[in-house]
Amino acid sequence: MFADVIREAKNEHEIFFLLTSYVEAVRFGDQLNLVPESVKKLPLTGISQVRQQLQQLIVELDKASKNLNDNACVVIKEALHLFSTAVNRLESLSDAKPQPVPERRRRERRQYATNVFRLQGEQRAEPNDDYGQPARL
Repeated sequence: MFADVIREAKNEHEIFFLLTSYVEAVRFGDQLNLVPESVKKLPLTGISQVRQQLQQLIVELDKASKNLNDNACVVIKEALHLFSTAVNRLESLSDAKPQPVPERRRRERRQYATNVFRLQGEQRAEPNDDYGQPARL
C-alpha cells in the first residue's frame, strides 16, 4: 500500500515526505531492533542518499539471510521494496523534467543552425560565371 502511494506521487517532495514518514514509523515501532540503524537515518536529502540506503538494505538483507533471521528478512524486504520504488519514481520524475541547457550550449546550437542554413542556401544557388551572372548550362 505504501509503495502504491509512492508510485502515484506527483513530485519529489511527496516521495521524501512518505519515506520520512515510513522511517519515523519504523524507528518508533521497531522494538525488536530488526531494522538496521543505517536505514533509520534522517533527513533524506536527495536521491543519492536514498540509493545509498537501498544499497545498505541489500547488504543487511544478505546478513540477515545468512544468519537465518526470518523476522529481520521480512522487515528489510519491506523496506527494500519501498526504497526501490522511491528510487524508481524519483528517477522517472527527474527524466520528465526538462533539463536546462547552458547558455554556451545554446550559442553553439544557434551557430550550428546558422551555418547549416548558409550551406543549404549556397547549395541551392545557381552557379555563377565570372561576372556574377547565372551560368548557362
